[in-house]
Amino acid sequence: MKRVASMLALAAGLSCCGAPPQLDGSPAPLVVALPFRDLTGGAGEASELLEGLKAALAERDVRFVPPDDVERALFARRIRTTDSLSRRDGEALAAETGADMLLLGTILSREGGHVPSLAVSARLLELPSGRRLRSVVVPLRGDDFEGLLGLGLVERPEDLADEVVARLAAALDPRPGEARQRDPSVRDDALQRFSADDFALDATQRVLVLPLVSRTPDPFAGGLFSDVLADACFAVTGAQVVERSELVASLVASGVRSVADVDPDLLRAVGEAEGARWALEGSLDLFADDVIIEGERLPEIEASVRVLDLSTGRIAAAARVRRRGDDFHRGLGLGTVHDVVDLATRVARELVDSLGA
Repeated sequence: MKRVASMLALAAGLSCCGAPPQLDGSPAPLVVALPFRDLTGGAGEASELLEGLKAALAERDVRFVPPDDVERALFARRIRTTDSLSRRDGEALAAETGADMLLLGTILSREGGHVPSLAVSARLLELPSGRRLRSVVVPLRGDDFEGLLGLGLVERPEDLADEVVARLAAALDPRPGEARQRDPSVRDDALQRFSADDFALDATQRVLVLPLVSRTPDPFAGGLFSDVLADACFAVTGAQVVERSELVASLVASGVRSVADVDPDLLRAVGEAEGARWALEGSLDLFADDVIIEGERLPEIEASVRVLDLSTGRIAAAARVRRRGDDFHRGLGLGTVHDVVDLATRVARELVDSLGA
């Protein structure tokens, strides 16, 4: 993939993620890269994107376990899908391959046309502990680069993909770096919020992030937003989020086929098994990218989350936020959010911030 030159790439990449812990591992870590999940149903794009990201990270002195060795290790563990990769599986991968880290990612959305868009989330985990070291969500549209005279518009999906890869690589770079600052776009006027006096979510704790119940026509919206919400928990508080694959593995081992079947006792048991005291759950009540405002098509999201104290079963905190793309409008049309995943990242961080975490 040929990288698109952009003066904004590094700065935007740094603003995509929160303040990760400083890493003290090898300057040339060895990483197991697992196939990206693709919520868009595309064929081949996920593989191409992952290979581009591996090449970009290799330029930053990151080494990767050969794909054949990864496949053999997965086969030895009888792992057919990485959607339910347990912590024990991660330990086995580390032992089999000698890897220091695990790279996971998800293609959240993709659109072609005159103004292409692409949104990807990714994270880098420490092996064998499974601790999240880096986390990022990169949502981009071709017109994010358009100036007042229409210059800079990216029309080729492959060029936009190159830019996404560049930003992912900048944010996932495992070398020690300066702490990222709080995202200035996070607002502080949630519709509703509540937080118990003894609730605290910080870098010393692990938290379960359950798939949100989606009351929208989009069947993937709840899972997509949960992925973004997990990134927000890490970015805003530094808390260690139990990986989706670990959570799924625990639920499957308990005979659960749907989140709707999870009762409080089972959730408490899963929390104990994963070393988590808190669980985030909620609903996605609105997730639309076709709201027409003054002739302009904009996204709109409404989401509610609550934090359960798994030790007592009580609600420790709750928040509800509703946002539209023009909530961030500034002079000359600047600041307006046109991409629904971009808006989702802002809403997720506002929700976590509003919980008082």
